Amino acid sequence: MKALYPTALFILLSTTTCTQPAHAPADFTLRIEDYTDTINTFQGTFTRRGIASNKAGEVFRDTTVHFDFTSQQKDSIYRMMGNTHFFTLPAVLTPQCNGIIHPSSTDNLATRCNGVEHKVRFENGCETADNRVKEFQRLLSFIYKMVYRNPQIRALPNSELFIL
Repeated sequence: MKALYPTALFILLSTTTCTQPAHAPADFTLRIEDYTDTINTFQGTFTRRGIASNKAGEVFRDTTVHFDFTSQQKDSIYRMMGNTHFFTLPAVLTPQCNGIIHPSSTDNLATRCNGVEHKVRFENGCETADNRVKEFQRLLSFIYKMVYRNPQIRALPNSELFIL
């Protein structure tokens, strides 16, 4: 019986201490900036750049609306950040390129949780097999899908800007 005790304790500790918290910290915020849209829960806003303000599409404006995630959405995003190892990524993600993608842009994601800010930047004009990039892109896609389902965001006009 004594031989089973250390094994049972090891199994118990290994299954309980390595799990990520189920809820995002109270100060959890994020900011994603891309070519046309900025999601900024630090300020509680969503901004779309390059909306045509005349019928000829010659004058552009930015539109900012109030935006935040629900508690459940924040929890889901925080868990996905753990699953995709976001908090271990370097500030600048520079994978080995297998080819160039045109057009390209830069993806920026900044977070704050438990008083600590973490930022990741990726120049996405690179074809790569790097799993860190794939996981980062999966995280961004997860967040964007959540944002673009919001009726207030869906109601905004499309941006007229495009990447050359």
